[in-house]
Amino acid sequence: MNWWKKGFEIGLWNSRLIVALAVVTSVLAAVALFCIIGIESLRVLANVFHYLDPTMVLEQREALLRERHLAHYLPDRWFRSPDERRSYGL
Repeated sequence: MNWWKKGFEIGLWNSRLIVALAVVTSVLAAVALFCIIGIESLRVLANVFHYLDPTMVLEQREALLRERHLAHYLPDRWFRSPDERRSYGL
């Protein structure tokens, strides 16, 4: 049993660099995701505040909503005319 225990300890000790590599890459991925989520959250907040501008008229709000978020997903029947869809570059 002693040889099995010694072999197991040697195997664990030799695999320490693989474990360290996995930990380092996991930490780097976590930092990258944290930064990406922070930037995207700020972008969404900026869009919300721009959309909530009280000086903007209703037509501008609709155009902004279609242009930035939904224009690629809206069916043709939601647009007033085919020219309106083309004006958004779709």
